[in-house]
Amino acid sequence: MTDRRRTAALLVVLGGALAGAGATRDVFVETEVSQQIVITSTTSLWGTRSSAPSPLPDGGVFSEGLPIVVAAVLMVVAVVCTLREGRTAAVARPAVLVAAGVFAGLVLTFAVGVLRRAELANALIASSPWHYEQHLLPGFPLLVAAAVAGLAGAVLAQRPAPEPEPLGADDDTPPFGIAVGQQEAR
Repeated sequence: MTDRRRTAALLVVLGGALAGAGATRDVFVETEVSQQIVITSTTSLWGTRSSAPSPLPDGGVFSEGLPIVVAAVLMVVAVVCTLREGRTAAVARPAVLVAAGVFAGLVLTFAVGVLRRAELANALIASSPWHYEQHLLPGFPLLVAAAVAGLAGAVLAQRPAPEPEPLGADDDTPPFGIAVGQQEAR
């Protein structure tokens, strides 16, 4: 097994581990403040916990927990299959790329939704007595790092293993590629 295949598998498994860690952590917290009321909402991949009902509409963006985790698991299973020899590895290489692409796309969609939510909330609250703040929590960078590591490993896994050279196939060329002791044709 080549070092490249091991490195690819390591990157994808790292991406899967980071995805698992990010899925268990909170992703961001929103704070909405008026003269007498402070509402805090903490969001993870699995939903939102709030100290009170929010005046902001729930966009339904935060239901990606299961698809993100399933895509991460499929990505890891596919890269493990690339470590095998033969037809299994040949089929698993595109599968790991597809799974990593789906995973990265889901994380990107979630990240854009989080950032867009802050932009919309600030625009909505700008004309009211409310003040809005959003702070990213550890789950957000863990998910982004997981997507980058998984995609990098999946791309690295795409090169097939080099074919072993048959013994004696290139006996005429010296070790450094320069023929020694031959006269140049003039």
